[in-house]
Amino acid sequence: MTDEPRQAGDSVDITTQSLVRPAAMMAVGTALSRLTGVGRVAALVFALGVTESRLADSYNIANTLPNVLYELALGGIMTSVFIPILVQELRTKERKEAWESVSVLITTGVAMLLFLTLVAIAIAPWVIEIFSSRVSGPEGARQQELATFFLRWFAPQIALYGLAAMGAALLNAHGRFALPMFAPILNNVVVIGTFIAFGLVVSGTPTNETVEASTSLKLLLSLGTTGGVAAMVLVYWPALRDLPGRVRMRFDLAHPAVRRLVRLSGWILLYVATNTVGLGVSFYLANDAQGGATAYITAFAFFQLPIGIAAISILTALVPKLSAHYVDGEATSFRARLAGGMRAMVLVMLPATLAFLLLGHPLIEVLLEHGIVGGSSSELVSSVLAMFAIGLLPFAVFQLFMRAFYTRQDTRTPALVNVAENGVTIALDFALFPSMGVEGLALAHSLGYVAGCAIAGWILARQAGGLELRATLGESGRIAAASLLAALAIAAVMLGLAEAISAGIGRALAQLVLAGGLGVLVFLGASQLLGVKELGTLRRLLPSR
Repeated sequence: MTDEPRQAGDSVDITTQSLVRPAAMMAVGTALSRLTGVGRVAALVFALGVTESRLADSYNIANTLPNVLYELALGGIMTSVFIPILVQELRTKERKEAWESVSVLITTGVAMLLFLTLVAIAIAPWVIEIFSSRVSGPEGARQQELATFFLRWFAPQIALYGLAAMGAALLNAHGRFALPMFAPILNNVVVIGTFIAFGLVVSGTPTNETVEASTSLKLLLSLGTTGGVAAMVLVYWPALRDLPGRVRMRFDLAHPAVRRLVRLSGWILLYVATNTVGLGVSFYLANDAQGGATAYITAFAFFQLPIGIAAISILTALVPKLSAHYVDGEATSFRARLAGGMRAMVLVMLPATLAFLLLGHPLIEVLLEHGIVGGSSSELVSSVLAMFAIGLLPFAVFQLFMRAFYTRQDTRTPALVNVAENGVTIALDFALFPSMGVEGLALAHSLGYVAGCAIAGWILARQAGGLELRATLGESGRIAAASLLAALAIAAVMLGLAEAISAGIGRALAQLVLAGGLGVLVFLGASQLLGVKELGTLRRLLPSR
């Protein structure tokens, strides 16, 4: 590492043309990551089941907690504060000074990650006891024992996810966007292999008791799952070695970059903490019924598909333009661009909602009803997915509104709105769960985002001088009409196939292919006939080749 100023080749090209290919690669990587994530969920269900025993719940609770703890302590800070500071240091300072700042930031992050990992290992029994407290008797004791074992082996994922986030930040700061989007695919592939191996060596329906009695089975699930995250981190190593500087371990809490990180993290911590509490309440209640926690997380993975494939691509293309309009004082352009984003979300998420409501059950049946999984499990997951689907559009628009606040350099409002959204969701969790079970938790999630979207939209309209709702509602009406026609076509084909083919995977697959394919064609054709302008807008928003 030299002391000379950064050369032009060290800087990041931020022209529009330079962003097109990376954005396209990010979209492809994100889509493949989401799809392999669904494959991971399918493999988990194949090996561990859903309602067949409480084993899947024990695994999912233990495996979700490291993610929750990481997000609570560092995840939101990494994405919202750490990366911008890192980019600023690398772009505005000489190379030696910049990499000294990078070294201090990463050393601080590593120290926090290791501390949090050790804390998670130490408190594992008490955390699991809270989440398993609704399961009584010997089964509850077995779940606590096995989930505690899992959590202690899963806890290193906290440090590994953090290292991956910091590696991705360094690569992004140097204009290398593809690898961070594709790396999670390797994680998913390793875990899929772990579940397939588990399913092949275990006969019959595995339970907490059978796995608890076998050290090899416990280690297979534990090491395979954490090993997937470790493999994802190792992928970064060759690319990081090619960067123009080197990270040196240097601990300095008084460094200006660290002080700036702490100063900017407050509202982000509140935002993440409220999400963590909301998820914790949902998991606590869902674990009341056998397979409830697994059904919740499985349905949510499918719910995230259109978000990860379409909404993230829209946001990736939109946010830099919104930021530029705000910085340049172009209020009219900001409103127009934001309204265009809202209409693009409606164009994608409204038909996706109807597709989940109509085709959700055959989709779940085709993908999950294998191995030890029976009809009751797929029925539960598809019912939960239907309740999640109701909130697909408000969830996507809520994310758009949050990004809009951030582009206006406002972190306070998103945090406070998120507190309100989670407050509504938690209240509805306790109100709906006694009568609706896990489906009620998913419905509470949807209604919470309806409320959050309304609150955020009202505040954003006041800040931005309006949201062009008249034009948005008019276009949304045309999209809704096209979606309804597509839904009618799907329903007609599904009814016809139900009469012609006996129940089973074959009928479900035929419904997916024939009814789903016809639905897409009808929607696109009806959109053209009704003059839906957002088809063209969406093509411009999404990354091209």
